Amino acid sequence: MVRTLITAAAVLVVASLPVACAAGGATGMLRWEVGDGTGPEVLFQTIQVLQLYQYEIERQAESPNLTVQTHWRDRMPFDDEVEAGAQAVRTRILMLARERHQRAGGASVYTVRLTLENQAQTDISSDWQPFEPTPEFRDYAADIAESLRTELRTGVRIH
Repeated sequence: MVRTLITAAAVLVVASLPVACAAGGATGMLRWEVGDGTGPEVLFQTIQVLQLYQYEIERQAESPNLTVQTHWRDRMPFDDEVEAGAQAVRTRILMLARERHQRAGGASVYTVRLTLENQAQTDISSDWQPFEPTPEFRDYAADIAESLRTELRTGVRIH
């Protein structure tokens, strides 16, 4: 019984942590599962958070999944990015929401994943390349993910 409770508690703790990964080499990407909501909630709150962080929407789609993608946003490199060789950096955000189930009233509930892509030029004349997330970039990205997570948990409910 105690072992079952400890295992269940461990599963809950792990499940509540953000999923952040930079799979395979210098992908320059971080991903988070940030929560869920109805389609209108997800779109409204995603756009609010992206605007808060000064990202412009490049495209938005609603079928079969909900997606919002921003334009690349040039930003000042973090100190640790400069130390890693970045001369210029840019970031883009993709929100992907997949339908999980329908509520009793018929509204679809979507699970939301946020992906931040990071690219850099290591020489001003070089091409943009995926840039491995540094600790400062990870903190910046985590702030954005946490903002959306908070909005999805506590924001305006739209059905």
